[in-house]
Amino acid sequence: MRCRTWASVAILKTPYSRASANHVPSRFRLYSTNDSWEPLRILFCGSDEFSSASLRALHAEHLRDPQSIASIDVVHRPAKRVDRGLKTIRHVPISGVAQELNLPVHERDTFTGWEPPKPNGSSINLVVAVSFGLFVPPRILKSAKYGGLNVHPSLLPQFRGAAPLQHTILQGNKYTGVTLQTLDPHAFDHGDIISQVPIRIPRPDKITFQGLLELVTPEATKLLTDGIRDRLFLNPPKTSKPRTGPLPIHAHKIRPDHKYIDPRRGMTMYISRQYRALGRLWSYLWTGSEKKRVIFNHIEFHHFPEKSGKRGKLSADLNAIHSLPSKAPNGPKLWYTPYLEDKGDIIIRTPERAKGLRIKDMTVEGQQSKKAADVLSSIGYKHGELRCIVWTLPELELGKPQEQPEKPQEE
Repeated sequence: MRCRTWASVAILKTPYSRASANHVPSRFRLYSTNDSWEPLRILFCGSDEFSSASLRALHAEHLRDPQSIASIDVVHRPAKRVDRGLKTIRHVPISGVAQELNLPVHERDTFTGWEPPKPNGSSINLVVAVSFGLFVPPRILKSAKYGGLNVHPSLLPQFRGAAPLQHTILQGNKYTGVTLQTLDPHAFDHGDIISQVPIRIPRPDKITFQGLLELVTPEATKLLTDGIRDRLFLNPPKTSKPRTGPLPIHAHKIRPDHKYIDPRRGMTMYISRQYRALGRLWSYLWTGSEKKRVIFNHIEFHHFPEKSGKRGKLSADLNAIHSLPSKAPNGPKLWYTPYLEDKGDIIIRTPERAKGLRIKDMTVEGQQSKKAADVLSSIGYKHGELRCIVWTLPELELGKPQEQPEKPQEE
């Protein structure tokens, strides 16, 4: 075998906290030259739109150079029943993409007892997992000559976990990035970092999950295909562990309660980030006789002009709510947020200078979606010119959830 040469481009500067997250790190990349290798027989594990783009890119590379990628087999999880009554069957997006590309497909919800395919009688020699959601066990990785690769939509080790894009928005970061790493045989997102590309986020105060996905996806597919062309799977380098700096934020899986608006935490711009990252939010409002679950369908950033009379009015209303009852008769504790009506929308003030939230549409449980002002005209508090959203508070205090990293599924 001929000698192997490693070269590096730039210096890796990895962020570990939001405080350091406003500086965009340098591009980091390693590449291999002068080595013999086999044409790749790839086992591609994926699920969603992000991983589907990587699959398309690898398939295009296979058509361009079949001596580089000889075959691609696709593994994805089975379709699931969703919605009320579990009447709707939802297929993973990559299933249709694999069929469109006429690639062999394997549905797996566990790797236990399963042996990888042998395209044309030869064993799989590289596993590629992108946004898969199922742990690839050591047995499968060891059976592949070149191990495994993963492309992750963050600058690892920041935002390890199932929802890096959502947490990038929730933290209000001004940049993101993509990372090419090896697949670790023991833990999610703990592989050796091979290559990273930082990406500045345009308008981080307005970026949505879909917008961020569309921003990082092309860079991720390019990072993966470049890694294949540069043979980065050949004896990849070991990543040294950082010795200083705050611990990175874990991008835990999003649960329904993460979409809950807790008024005690303040009507801040975090709610805007929450909506842009997670979609429709929910909470409980008091109708005057009972609490109702209400979905906030559309929330936007609102800018108050300098010396705005509307912002001044809402500031004055905050003083007026102290005289309102803090508990419903024989009912829950209550919390009040003053609002103004504007063309069917409602506007609430936030503590941040000249900033507010505009809520356009709401849905009360059991009813159709309506303009926010129409909803609150029947269930909100009104006295003179004072208008308030009346929230019901949970009986138990909502502390900060204790998030744990996702555990690999054992075989």
